[in-house]
Amino acid sequence: MTWPQPSLMSVYVIYPNKQDRKTSLKRIEEALNRICEGEIDGSPRTPEEALKFLREKTEEARVAFYGREKKWIPHSTTFFFQSRYLRTNAAPEDLPSQLEAAITILSSYPTAPSQIKIRADVKAFAPALKAIDKALNSISMVDLTKRVKLYRDAVSAWPKEDWRYIPNPAKWFAESRFLQDEQLWQKKLLGNWQAEREQIARLVGKNS
Repeated sequence: MTWPQPSLMSVYVIYPNKQDRKTSLKRIEEALNRICEGEIDGSPRTPEEALKFLREKTEEARVAFYGREKKWIPHSTTFFFQSRYLRTNAAPEDLPSQLEAAITILSSYPTAPSQIKIRADVKAFAPALKAIDKALNSISMVDLTKRVKLYRDAVSAWPKEDWRYIPNPAKWFAESRFLQDEQLWQKKLLGNWQAEREQIARLVGKNS
């Protein structure tokens, strides 16, 4: 089958050693079709299942290749053409289990970079990603994303000089600040630091 370009790109952007995007996307499409036809274990997969599997395995490969020089990482065309995604292992314990969800949520946080930049150096963002992963044990991805975007929208109205008050994302998620009263995010209440500290203390105590 012919796959939509966005679906192919969603796999391509994850892989760490990209080469010849046009050919790589073709190889990804071929891989998805093989998976649909039963490449994994002889059982056919739906397009949705195939895309989910290939994304997850490409993510596992990206994590497994951390620390390697690029010359030792297979080119994207080779990786997908030779079905090397079938050889990868699970992500190491020092990265969150819900890595893709955490990356998506983090990219919505004010001052955070794009998903592509986060994926390019996941270890640098590991503290925030782990905090998000932990938060997802008590709140759904949809609800957490909404809260982060509400915070981002509130912050966007602040004067630039007040952006220094934006907490490090690892701290913001670890302290469950996404559960705060939204009014505390408005500029007119920025001076009420004591009220915010008291609410944070309650939230931390509640989630500890």
